[in-house]
Amino acid sequence: AAIVLGTVLLSLPRATTDLRGASIEDALFTAASATCVTGLVVANTGDDGLGDPALPTFALFGQIVILLLIQAGGLGIMTVSATGAAMLAGGKISLRERSVLANVLGEGSPMSAMSMLRRIIAMSLVFEIAGAAVLTLRFLPLFPDAPGRAAWYGVFHAVSAFCNAGFSLFGRNLVDFRTDPIVNLTIGSL
Repeated sequence: AAIVLGTVLLSLPRATTDLRGASIEDALFTAASATCVTGLVVANTGDDGLGDPALPTFALFGQIVILLLIQAGGLGIMTVSATGAAMLAGGKISLRERSVLANVLGEGSPMSAMSMLRRIIAMSLVFEIAGAAVLTLRFLPLFPDAPGRAAWYGVFHAVSAFCNAGFSLFGRNLVDFRTDPIVNLTIGSL
C-alpha cells in the first residue's frame, strides 16, 4: 500500500521540478526503493543541479514523499501498518492485532509489544533529530543564504542514514564529503 501510494504521489506534477511528475515506471521504482530502503535511484532525488540532466528531478514535494517512504520502511512496514491503520481509523487495536504485533516484535505479551513499538519510534526520532542537528550545522556553510535548506538537507540525510536507505539530496551523493569527519562520523553513527 505504501509503495502504491508513493507511486501515485511521485507521479503527480508537483513531485518533479519540471512539473510533469515522474513516469509511472520511475515513480514505482523510486517508491519501492525508498520503502524497501535499497537506495537505488532512477531519477535525481535532489535538485542541486549536479545530478544527471537527462533524468527527472524530484522537487521538494517529491523529496518529502521519498523521505516519508524511507521512514516507513525503516521503522518496519509490518510493525507499523496494523497499529497505524487502527489508530488512523480512530479504533482500538484488537487483541488479535496485539498478539500479531507481539509475535513480530518477539515480545511475550501484547501490551509489552505496544510499549516496545512506542519505544522504537521514540528512539528512532531521538537519533534522527540528533543527527539532523549535527548535519544541519555542517551544511549551513553550503547554504549561507538558505538555512532552511541546510536544515532540510540535515533532516533528509539523517533519516536516510538512520534507516540505511542510501538516498541523498546531493547529485553526487556524499562523494564530496568523503574526507569530512563530521559528515562521515554522523552518517556512520546513524
